[in-house]
Amino acid sequence: MPAIKKPKETDAGEEDGKVMKADKENVGRLQSFFSSMPEDIVYEILGNVEPIGLVHISRTTKTLRKILLAKSARFIWLESFANIEFYRRKFTSLDHISEPRLAAVLFETRCNACDNPYTTSLPQFECCIRLCVYCMKDSGLFTKDTARAALGWINESSGPDVNLSQSSRDRIAKLATIAPKSNSKELYYVKSFHSLCMECVEMNNKDFASWYDSKKRHYEEVKEEAQIMREFVAWRAHVRAAEWENGRRSRLANKIFERLRLEWPCDSTEGDDRVIEWIKKHSIVRKRRDSRLTDRTYERIRKDMYGE
Repeated sequence: MPAIKKPKETDAGEEDGKVMKADKENVGRLQSFFSSMPEDIVYEILGNVEPIGLVHISRTTKTLRKILLAKSARFIWLESFANIEFYRRKFTSLDHISEPRLAAVLFETRCNACDNPYTTSLPQFECCIRLCVYCMKDSGLFTKDTARAALGWINESSGPDVNLSQSSRDRIAKLATIAPKSNSKELYYVKSFHSLCMECVEMNNKDFASWYDSKKRHYEEVKEEAQIMREFVAWRAHVRAAEWENGRRSRLANKIFERLRLEWPCDSTEGDDRVIEWIKKHSIVRKRRDSRLTDRTYERIRKDMYGE
C-alpha cells in the first residue's frame, strides 16, 4: 500500500514576512525617490497635485506625511487649492479649518466613523466630518438629547437616567444655540457639545455671559464657513453636470456626423464644422439623455438636414 501523501506544510510567518518585505521595498523606493530630490522641487511637484491627491499621498509613508502635515507646508495645500476656481473666489476667508481637513471633508468619500469604502458618506459641514447614513443613526456621534450630549454619553440607550439641576438645564439649553449640528439642524454633535459643557461647568454667571458671547461669535463664523463649503459642493456638482452634458452631446453629434459624412462628403474642414454645429443645435441632440444613436433618430436628423 503506497504511503499517504501529506499536504505540504508552509510556514505562514515566512510567507507573511515575504509579503511585508515586498511592501517595505516599494515604500523604500518611494522614500528614496523623494529624499534624493531637492526640497524646493518636491514642494513644486506636490503643489500641482489636486487636494484629494495630497490627502492620499500623506497616507503612503511617514516621511511624506511629515512633509505635508508640517506647518511650513501649508503653502503646498494653498497652491493645490488655488487651482480650483471656486477656492480663489471664496475659500480665502476660511480660518477655522485646516487645509488638509478641508480637502478630506470636501473630496473624500469614506465614512470617518466606519471607514467603509462601499458606502456613500455625506459631509457634515459644521462638524467637519463625513458620515454615512448608518453611522448618522447608530454610531452615537449625534443626538437630539442635549442633556445626554452634555454628559458625553456615546449611546443614548446606555447609562443611568440623567439628573440635572434646573440651572444646569437652563445653561445647556443656551449652549444648544452655539453647538455644531448636523446638516439637518436636528442633531447635536456629542463631542463638541460635551466639550462646551466641560468648559462652562465651573463658571459663575458673569464669566459665563462673556464666554458665551465669544463662543457665539465663533459659531457664527463656523456657520459662514459651512455655508461656503455647501456652495462649493453645489458648484462642483453643477460643473460636473455641465461637463457630462457637453461630453454626451459631443459623442452623439460625432456619431451622427460619421454616418452623415458617408452620404454627404464635404470638400473642406469648414464644411465639416458647419455640419457639426448644425447637428449639435438640433433639438433631438439637445433632448436625448444618452449617447446612443438609433436608426430612427438618425433618419429624423437626416430628413431635417436634406430638407426631405
